[in-house]
Amino acid sequence: MLFKQSAQQSALFHQEHQQVGQARREAEALFRSKPKIVEPSRRSDGSPTEAAARKPRILRAVPPAPGLKKGAAAVLQEQQPALTPLQRARAERHRLNRVDETVYTQQQELQAKLEAIDTELRAIAAYEAAKQGEVSSSPPRHCGV
Repeated sequence: MLFKQSAQQSALFHQEHQQVGQARREAEALFRSKPKIVEPSRRSDGSPTEAAARKPRILRAVPPAPGLKKGAAAVLQEQQPALTPLQRARAERHRLNRVDETVYTQQQELQAKLEAIDTELRAIAAYEAAKQGEVSSSPPRHCGV
């Protein structure tokens, strides 16, 4: 009777093991790349084409139409009216003022970060000094006496 139960348990274990293995193989097959079947290309009349017989098409570059200006810069030049030297100087001054403001803002942000770092370093130094003071003010320890 004990042998029969052992044989049944073994058979069930073997069957479950096979089912798990089959499920694993099926799952792996889902993610495996499928082989691609390449068929030779055929002409419209049904005969296979040969790669050597095919010639690449070469297209010629068409020259631009005469009288047209090239590039986006030419388009921008046409759209913008000519600036007087005074207008150009004012525009440049305005641009430089914006750059100045940006640099000043960045400088202030960096200064705030440096001050925070200095504060942390002073706190660490004070902690280390207090820690050293505790060690030196404690009574000396005697070993084995």
